[in-house]
Amino acid sequence: MRIIVLVLLLFSTLIAKEPGKDHPLISRFADERMTYYQAKDFDAFLLLGCDEKSVQKDLKKCKPFEVSGKVTKIKYSVPSKYSGFEVYSNYLDALKRAGYVILANIRTKKVRDFVAHKERFTDGYPNPYDLSEDNNQHYYIAAVTPKKDAYVAIYVAEGYMGRNGAVFVAVVEPKEMQLGRVSAKVIADKLQAQGHVALYGIYFDFDKATIKPASKPTLDAIAKFLRKHPAIKLYIVGHTDSKGSLSYNMQLSRKRAKAVMDRLIKEYKIDPKRLKAFGVGPLCPVASNRLESGRAKNRRVELVEQWLNELAKILYNYGKTTRR
Repeated sequence: MRIIVLVLLLFSTLIAKEPGKDHPLISRFADERMTYYQAKDFDAFLLLGCDEKSVQKDLKKCKPFEVSGKVTKIKYSVPSKYSGFEVYSNYLDALKRAGYVILANIRTKKVRDFVAHKERFTDGYPNPYDLSEDNNQHYYIAAVTPKKDAYVAIYVAEGYMGRNGAVFVAVVEPKEMQLGRVSAKVIADKLQAQGHVALYGIYFDFDKATIKPASKPTLDAIAKFLRKHPAIKLYIVGHTDSKGSLSYNMQLSRKRAKAVMDRLIKEYKIDPKRLKAFGVGPLCPVASNRLESGRAKNRRVELVEQWLNELAKILYNYGKTTRR
């Protein structure tokens, strides 16, 4: 009997264990159970802001904006005895009492797509598409502290057909990124070892090919490497994750690669003959696109030595002559 009790106690402890801790800025609603936790020291996150501060049911009146810094994302399961409106109202009241400025107050199922794909809340349980299909049971709040040292996004939805509901919480604490992690020596070593190098320090505006100022240290390192090795020619290859259509991602990756090439030519005076830009979209992943952690690795710019392609041309031409 004692053994059975100990086993039951151990089992209940494992069930009760949660993947992380509540963020100190946001307290959970009563009886919520944490089902997912992710914290990144530095990342970009999209929130919605609306021109009108009243409850919105038309997303056309709201626009996304990006904040970078420490990003904490949490999912909670909410017992079905609580309505989504009750949970949402409690979070909204708590934010107002704490002095937050409300940036968005939305009530429509259409916000689910934004939360799932733009705020990248598809990882972990529950999935936003497993929740209610009722248009009036989806809520979204975005808020910021008066000093703008923390942004909060909260998505609330009831469960499907009487199942448990969910709350998704994101907290972004703006800060400067740690720069200079890529050096000319690192680029040289990796090119020598594997013929290509993946760069994650080149940042673009969301869904655009506009290079962000935070990319400068990586661009400096590329230029320094090219000046130190004047005989080397490079392909600059843009990569994306699998979100969106193939044709769109192919075009976006090509534009981003070209933007990097143009910047190196115009600002760093690198000989245009040494650089060529290509985009391969999601066709060369280095990790699974099923998870956000994998998609983050797939979104990158790579440098590839051109001699590899020159060798391919030689082999191709050789094949043509032998077939005659």
